[in-house]
Amino acid sequence: MIDFQCQDCGRDFHIAEEFAGKKSRCLSCGAVVEVPTGFSGVQSLTASGVAAVCDSCGAGGIYPGDVAERTCGVCGLITYQRRCPSCKGASEIPPQDTVPGVNKWMCPLCGRDSGRHRWQSAPLSEQRKFLTRELLDLYSTVGLSPAPVVSDPTRRRLDGEITRVSGISGAATGPCTLLFERDLVLLIIGSTANHWSIEYEEISGLQFAGPGVVSKTSGGGWIGGGFGLTGIIEGAAIASVLNKLTTKTTTSTESVISFHWDSCQLEFLHTAFTPSQLSELLAPVVARIESAHAAHEAQTSPVPSEDLKTCPDCAEQVRTAARKCRFCGYVFDGGEA
Repeated sequence: MIDFQCQDCGRDFHIAEEFAGKKSRCLSCGAVVEVPTGFSGVQSLTASGVAAVCDSCGAGGIYPGDVAERTCGVCGLITYQRRCPSCKGASEIPPQDTVPGVNKWMCPLCGRDSGRHRWQSAPLSEQRKFLTRELLDLYSTVGLSPAPVVSDPTRRRLDGEITRVSGISGAATGPCTLLFERDLVLLIIGSTANHWSIEYEEISGLQFAGPGVVSKTSGGGWIGGGFGLTGIIEGAAIASVLNKLTTKTTTSTESVISFHWDSCQLEFLHTAFTPSQLSELLAPVVARIESAHAAHEAQTSPVPSEDLKTCPDCAEQVRTAARKCRFCGYVFDGGEA
């Protein structure tokens, strides 16, 4: 399949390869679009299965190609693979939309809403792209190969709403995303056009706190009363029933993530995982930051003076174990001429 977007309105297309080079009309804006030649997404089929990323935590993994539901090996959340009843294209349904209470799904390929019960199971092998076109373009800009990304189990993703930012120019409010790739970190604020590429050795802090699971109660508040003892009892009973009918308790997840690099700071509200869950999920990221700092320190640390000696010919300092001066070529006693 060939994945591309309408240049006028940005609508996603998922077209069979035999239509490459031909023209079609966008169903959203009516513009004439040309189907690109060649596959533009990520070829995720491997010898051992299908490589795919989790939409919640960002971890990559290898899964059997014949499954219609895959459980992330890192966060344990489930992603569905379903076929749109309108365009018949295979799409993934992210974990946040697979929970009870979500009755409609919108197809990312044709943009149509359909009742959840109308979507049929589809094998994972039918979907070849697990990264958006915008993200693919971003990887190309920063020099990252997208193919290893979808199979990297140490990859992580954090999404949220900015609460505070300092040290950077441009948009400072709205949604943001942190992508912890193997070799660098990508910060996206708003859209991929507004991004920062950050080396792990530049990160000076990554903290997560907050209340975690929060319960909120709304409705209720009815107070019963009446005339006489009987009226008071009946009024209280009616108020009790009304309170039960109108009181609703909802739960949500709230974590505050603080990210520091160079002289910049970003703080945002994250609603997918609790601080305790983040502590476990981000363990590979923390290990990568510590390793990068240790490597940087080893490269920049000065050589101890006791490990140096002075060349009697040019007065430059070289390592004690050196047999020949790297500055002037002087051969020390015991060295080879």
